[in-house]
Amino acid sequence: MSDTLAIKIIEDSLHDLKEIYFLHRTEEEIFLYLEVLIAYFEGDVDTIYKVSKHENISEVVFNLSLLRASVVKQQVDIDLLNILEKKVKLLDSTFWKAETYFVIAWSFRELGSYHNGAVYFQKAYKALWNIGAKKKAVKSLLNHVVCQTHLDSSKRYLNDFQYLHKKAIEVQDPIVQGLCELNMGREYRILKSYDLAQTYIYNSVELLEGDRGNNNYYFAILERALLNLELKRFKQAHLDYQVVQESSLPEIQEAAKVLLVKIGSRETINKNMLDPVWVDVLENKQIKNLKLTQMEAQLIEYLSVCEKRKEDIIFYLYGDKLNIESAENRFKVLLSRLRKKAPNLISYFQGYYTLSEGSTSKIHVS
Repeated sequence: MSDTLAIKIIEDSLHDLKEIYFLHRTEEEIFLYLEVLIAYFEGDVDTIYKVSKHENISEVVFNLSLLRASVVKQQVDIDLLNILEKKVKLLDSTFWKAETYFVIAWSFRELGSYHNGAVYFQKAYKALWNIGAKKKAVKSLLNHVVCQTHLDSSKRYLNDFQYLHKKAIEVQDPIVQGLCELNMGREYRILKSYDLAQTYIYNSVELLEGDRGNNNYYFAILERALLNLELKRFKQAHLDYQVVQESSLPEIQEAAKVLLVKIGSRETINKNMLDPVWVDVLENKQIKNLKLTQMEAQLIEYLSVCEKRKEDIIFYLYGDKLNIESAENRFKVLLSRLRKKAPNLISYFQGYYTLSEGSTSKIHVS
């Protein structure tokens, strides 16, 4: 078996994993782990347990499989997690060390231990990049940022998601690209910049279509449904709700109940089974009294790409239709109004304006 195929097994989409399974199935350990991954993405705990007992499964892969099963059940096995934490540094295989870091990180994320999750996703990023699993490495970095958003949900992380979006394109991973667009769309929805939110969320659904069956796709559909509800497009929201009903994943079905609560239905929701993003939606954690104008949203989107000089911003916003004095005055008013709404969002340093909140990923990438 080639190293390239092994890497594809740990980083490809559910659709691609099924194709590999039918074309290359053997009883080698990596292909048994492939079965575990397919079952994991489909929420099939029984198959994970069955495959993990195979005689060709080593101790580390056995433990990884069981930990993944506990994540699916949303009852993360803390004892098993602690065992893997102690053993991961001693693993001789750089391949299994990288995968173990990722599963440890994901388990901490599921537990709501976001600091530990962020630390291990950073470790996973470096280890995965070093073995050539660049798609999964960028996915790890994305989850590192997602953990940061849960540690401080008052900040906006558009810079980070825009940066990771570029990285996903570089490594040719439409799934991570779609997840970045989903997160950017969510950020703009929170800022009540609905035009931009719609663009990014609808793009994410299209990109994640290839991962249908996995929770990534259904979370994108749920986010689109929520946006449609906020825009009072109830027919479209209902159609999205019908799509998510095809998923048997408990975190998806609990989030779907949140949509029903939003329209006045009385539902019993288990918060322990909800993704943290949807806990915030349920508890209506929004930025109060904030709704961006179209021009304010344009400014934020422009700065989300990289820092910009004032002259570049003015030309981007107003073109050459105004004289420079009028354009500068309009920009000052725009900036002042935006800073009253979100005081810490835009900063100025040595001639450049930048989005000052978030900005975690560049610190950790060489």
